[in-house]
Amino acid sequence: MFPLSVIGAIALGIGGVCLVRGSAPRFRTWCFLAVGIALAGWIGKLVGNIVGDATVAANRIGATLIGVSLGAAIAVAALTWLWHDLRKKGGVSKPAWIVALVVPSLVPALYVALMTVPALQGVATEVRSFVVEMRAE
Repeated sequence: MFPLSVIGAIALGIGGVCLVRGSAPRFRTWCFLAVGIALAGWIGKLVGNIVGDATVAANRIGATLIGVSLGAAIAVAALTWLWHDLRKKGGVSKPAWIVALVVPSLVPALYVALMTVPALQGVATEVRSFVVEMRAE
């Protein structure tokens, strides 16, 4: 099998050409989703460094107001946005490729939020074990 970095590089090349030419917006979004998965750790650290202390304050405020961190709310919003762009119905929005690039880095925030809800801890544990098994192969 091909390493994830090779798949990400190929997807970046194909997605970049589609972006420059302005063609195949749904395919381009799928390509950038693959790139985002390949770069998730790096993008996550970059976003964490940029946002920094504001994230801690926002998560405290979000947890106080709605019971969930704002990072989790943003992750759910981005996943919903991406879902609507990647399904067959309707068109694809212009920032879909950016959302697809960032979504894999936001998924851990959603996982942490799931672990804080007692009713969803079992689901979160099952998802974690599934991901660990997939990475082992």
